[in-house]
Amino acid sequence: MLARLLLVALILGGGAAAALGQQSCNGLFAFQKGVMLEYTHQDGKGKLLSKSAHEVKSLDSTPDGGLSAEVHQVLSNEKGKTLSDNTYHVKCLNNTLIMDLSDLVPSQSREPFANMEVTITGDELSLPANLKEGQNLPDASTEIKGGTGGVALFTLAMSITERKVGPQEKIKTPAGEFDCVKLTYSMQVKMMISKSFTVTEWRAAGIGVVRQENYDKKGNLDSVMELSALKK
Repeated sequence: MLARLLLVALILGGGAAAALGQQSCNGLFAFQKGVMLEYTHQDGKGKLLSKSAHEVKSLDSTPDGGLSAEVHQVLSNEKGKTLSDNTYHVKCLNNTLIMDLSDLVPSQSREPFANMEVTITGDELSLPANLKEGQNLPDASTEIKGGTGGVALFTLAMSITERKVGPQEKIKTPAGEFDCVKLTYSMQVKMMISKSFTVTEWRAAGIGVVRQENYDKKGNLDSVMELSALKK
């Protein structure tokens, strides 16, 4: 469940049209205040597992000339009960989208670290606005340690590797039909136990992710996420 929650969090839903003359990260993302992206999450057999909503709440310029979007995310189970409610930030700088992996860890996954001394190390996840088929993208990883008196009690580690840009494809979801660019990567999450996935996702211009498929290490379809509604 933890690995699925982390995969759910890797979605952009932010931006600002006013600053796009200087920062052009809107090629594959929904850069507009108030945009709401709603997703359904199913297991490999099509059973509904959860739903999530990502809304752009605010937009701000950064001291280095970039643009920062604050995105509010709510994840609920198949019955509508809230599982996590958190906010993350997405930055556009030099025509590159930048996300802090530690920001994307859902709040309920942080519960073991409550009332502990927490240290966070790692990389930012970047995605250029102009993607080309065959292009390899940088790896990223993060590690969150919680403990007391200098002794680590819990460690959550996440890494994303082998990121590659695929061809343009047309994808249809309940929200509509979209021209997308295909991306693939490997993801590993470790907290007590280790889980590895191969991820394929499709991103549409002005929206972001419209479909994501996660496969286990045996190549079996583990879960599917797709855009179910888009509100501007």
